[in-house]
Amino acid sequence: MELSNLLIEIKLGVIKKIFTLVLCLACFCGVSQNNIAYLGTADISSKKEKTSPTASNTSSFNFSGGLIMVNVSVNGERGDYILDTGAPGLVLNSTVETESFVHASSVSSSIRVGEILVENFQWGNLEKTNVEGYTLDISHMGKANAESPDGLIGYQILKSNSVLVNFENQEVAILSKKDLRSTLKQSKGYVTIPFETEGHLPVIKLKINGKKYRFAIDTGAEKNLMDDKSFVELNPENVKFELMQGLDGGIRKVAIGQLENIASKAYDIDKMNFLFSDMSYVNEGENGYNIDGLLGLPFFQNKTFVIDYRKGEIHVWK
Repeated sequence: MELSNLLIEIKLGVIKKIFTLVLCLACFCGVSQNNIAYLGTADISSKKEKTSPTASNTSSFNFSGGLIMVNVSVNGERGDYILDTGAPGLVLNSTVETESFVHASSVSSSIRVGEILVENFQWGNLEKTNVEGYTLDISHMGKANAESPDGLIGYQILKSNSVLVNFENQEVAILSKKDLRSTLKQSKGYVTIPFETEGHLPVIKLKINGKKYRFAIDTGAEKNLMDDKSFVELNPENVKFELMQGLDGGIRKVAIGQLENIASKAYDIDKMNFLFSDMSYVNEGENGYNIDGLLGLPFFQNKTFVIDYRKGEIHVWK
């Protein structure tokens, strides 16, 4: 009799755990998931790297899961890479262990990334040899019914260039100094936002409801992200919950809310959504920053924009 009761209790316990798991999965299935491809590491300084003189280069891009994917060649193999100003350099999607590695940070945890020397990187007319990069398993960054990205293109590749993104034509261009000057001279209706390069991040000053904040531009972020320390003082509207996933693969449920009266220089936005999460892994430690958040592609509202790393300026067409 006692054994029978024990078996019943065990079965009830198992059923309860399964029910709880199904309930949790159901909650997750009904919530949007947002990828934030931020990666913090020590700065790369490669003496071996060589860059060929480049003319302007325009290529089409795919807009996958809210992120810009461009097709490039790495060591002779073509692949689709995320254009990611939140990454320090070239990151290859790989599970292969490398001989050397560094400690880094994603948006929500510390991670270990492998170090690798890429013999050849080619994106249209832009060609680099002996590029120091990283390896990391980012297969989880792919969306349903879509292949995982082959990697990330970050600061080390972009730092000597001007990058133009045209959402209407779904094109991204690497502009020479001459062509950037010509583009700006012939254009009207754009505003200029100055930025400071801190580590590998372009950081701008932003006002929200009259209060000043510092944000990094991260084109590898599907949503804007802000430190949850500011949640109470900003009191966002229409608060709900969504899922956030960093390069570490971990998923967390975070608040998302709408903020008003957002401005940087002459660039004004009436309303915009922000995720709110603990950003201690971004701001603390050896590779930490002092920023209040990350501005993803939604910041540009599907408008044409240029990030000019050479002069430290962002141009956005109204």
